[in-house]
Amino acid sequence: FARTNLGLDLFAGGSDYLYTDSYMAFRLSRETDRWLLGLNYLANGTGQERGWGGDGWWKYWGEREIWAEYARQTRLADGTKPSGGDAYAALVIADLCRKPEWSLRGLWAKASRGYDVNYSTLHPYFEDYVADPDEAGLVSGYIPFERWMRCVPVFPETETVGLTLRLKMGSWPAELSYYKLESVTGAPLAYDRLWTVSVAKAVARGVTLELQYGREEATNDSRLQLPPYRDAQVLVGRIAVGF
Repeated sequence: FARTNLGLDLFAGGSDYLYTDSYMAFRLSRETDRWLLGLNYLANGTGQERGWGGDGWWKYWGEREIWAEYARQTRLADGTKPSGGDAYAALVIADLCRKPEWSLRGLWAKASRGYDVNYSTLHPYFEDYVADPDEAGLVSGYIPFERWMRCVPVFPETETVGLTLRLKMGSWPAELSYYKLESVTGAPLAYDRLWTVSVAKAVARGVTLELQYGREEATNDSRLQLPPYRDAQVLVGRIAVGF
């Protein structure tokens, strides 16, 4: 709908790998150069999942931007309703300060008890850097590093608050992120503070070198009934080659 800036999207598909399933979702949106509003309806997700939601984007106060999304799950994959009624998830990412030399961005995310939509931001694709968590001394409740270092840190039944600072360290663009986690059910978490530092530099035409350090701070909560354990940390190097 070019004259009205309205968009209507339909996704329909199916799978026949391990088990047979079908998927269908709709999206109605309106977008301008300063804002976007969208409505989403999941008619059939994994199994018998159903839900609906909305999202928006707004360029405010100069070039600052804010993104927000809310989703509600009305039926689980097994066809039952989430315990306690419809389950929900919400995410807000906003530029708090945006300068040519640096920027500060805030994040708030929450997934309620029972919210569990497959193929969503809650369950992204990632690869675990740690082949054997037990051998590395990591306890149950360890969060795979790539799950939050390269994906949006939205976790099941968890509230997340975080900040990301972007700046230049000499000629190297750098990014520092910190996240605080809290269980929405009151259950103890093994690691509740996550932070990461990354730097990247183009070393040749089409070739970028990136170094990233990540750390998960242990709670050592006595309710976990685990012996004292250490913080989890990782150092990752990547080389990206563009074609």
